[in-house]
Amino acid sequence: MANNLKVNKLNVGQRLTLPEPITESERTLLAQLIYAEAQGELYSGKVAVARL
Repeated sequence: MANNLKVNKLNVGQRLTLPEPITESERTLLAQLIYAEAQGELYSGKVAVARL
């Protein structure tokens, strides 16, 4: 598993390192997730969500 995790679960505050390079479909999925989570927020709010 990625990041040497033993389970498919992240704890609050835990960091996840994404492999480089990511595929176009992974990039699209990440953009869709950020949009869904930060819809209606200013650009700075979207950036804040992406940084989490």
